[in-house]
Amino acid sequence: MILHLDFSSEVPIYKQIIDEITWSIYTGQLRPGDELPGVRPLAKEIGVNFMTVNKAYQELKQHNLIISHRSRGTTVAESPRLKDPELKELKMIIASFSLSGLSHDEILEKVKQILKEENHDSI
Repeated sequence: MILHLDFSSEVPIYKQIIDEITWSIYTGQLRPGDELPGVRPLAKEIGVNFMTVNKAYQELKQHNLIISHRSRGTTVAESPRLKDPELKELKMIIASFSLSGLSHDEILEKVKQILKEENHDSI
């Protein structure tokens, strides 16, 4: 699995792992049922402590993006769904953009632009 991590970033590594896997699921690089590397092999591959990867995987599980099976390992969930914490996070992102001076129309345009760039132009 190729993850693009920035070890000099202020964003914690576990959060970067979460973001990379979430983005890979969103863009279709990872599909429902795809296997993910185990915690220890992935940690070794990217050069971090296995607890960092474990923390990322635990959060991804809480967000229903991945599932751990004792016999089959970790896979991408069949039908990820937003839960209340994700909706709260989305609200906070919108609030942050609004406080930085963007209007609601400008925020919507930015979201539309991102969706269009990723060929998810259903809006």
